[in-house]
Amino acid sequence: MTMNLEIFEKQKKFLLTENKVVYSSLTIFFILAWFFSKTDFDTIENLFDGLVIPTLLLGIYFKFTQHTKYERLNGRITGKIEFYKDKIKIIDREIRLDQIKKIDFEFYDYEGRLVSSMRGDLNPTLSNGVNNSIKIDLMTNEKIHLNIKVNHEGQINY
Repeated sequence: MTMNLEIFEKQKKFLLTENKVVYSSLTIFFILAWFFSKTDFDTIENLFDGLVIPTLLLGIYFKFTQHTKYERLNGRITGKIEFYKDKIKIIDREIRLDQIKKIDFEFYDYEGRLVSSMRGDLNPTLSNGVNNSIKIDLMTNEKIHLNIKVNHEGQINY
């Protein structure tokens, strides 16, 4: 019997989130309000009407809708790791068990797990299940680190 898991490759790119949109807009308002506070009260009122009210409405919308949405994937699924009785296959590479010095599993995340419900957090509250890892140390001192996607609670049984 084999077990297959998806390999997730994280990317280091900027990810625009709901928190960044709402809180950046509010920060910009306060900076502009401070700047214009010494010159023109009408400008502050116009900024408030044009920036703060829509931003607060957007924040309220996000707060009430994000509890059913999943976090965005900041990366991609690149292949599978397969566990056999006598070997491990990572995409197209096969590693015999006698070539492995040590293997560590860190599985705590799964798709749909509640990740955040803090006051003021406007981002989606359900995990996409990719915060898991497998670390393999080979006899040749090569180290392999893989991020793994787990699709549902109980998919991994020890």
